[in-house]
Amino acid sequence: NIFIKKPFTMSKNLLKEYKANRGKRIWTRGSVKAFDFITEQEKKDNFKMQIQRLDEYLDVFPFKVFKLPFVEADDIIAEYVNKAPSDDHVIYSMDADYHQLIGSNTVCYNGVSRQLWSHDSFVKKHGFLPHNYIFIKCILGDKSDNIPGMYGYGEKTAIKLFPTLATETVNDITDFEELVKHEYHNNAHTKSQ
Repeated sequence: NIFIKKPFTMSKNLLKEYKANRGKRIWTRGSVKAFDFITEQEKKDNFKMQIQRLDEYLDVFPFKVFKLPFVEADDIIAEYVNKAPSDDHVIYSMDADYHQLIGSNTVCYNGVSRQLWSHDSFVKKHGFLPHNYIFIKCILGDKSDNIPGMYGYGEKTAIKLFPTLATETVNDITDFEELVKHEYHNNAHTKSQ
């Protein structure tokens, strides 16, 4: 379990629109909004108390708990998985961004859909390697985080224009830049003939 003190700080500094499309979640029970009867300060105090209590409970269980200020949980989990690649990891989350971490020893489990994503099931469903997920997101953008992509591109079009993403691991942005220069221009030219 991973907690962060101030979420989105670094990402917000890079792109001010990051997650700006997300409104406040309002819980309702019937026609009554939950927590309407308490003040904002009481809500904050209550939340702090819940986190403190959760912290105490987690100390009893055999979980590793990391708390890093100004770092998103995604980044901490990615670092942990990458620093211990021979260990087995199960990432329990609905967040599809973790799919880029799927490998021979790492799977993702979505507890809501009850979907277990292994390397093979991911490739079968999406048609590209999990490690290249971030590069597909560069092309497609991410509506849930309010990050724009290339207009008119979907997963299938991206794979057609960049077939290497389906078969080879792209290691960094420099490799991706070279891939864009070669494959995009070659495949876009072929497509227009």
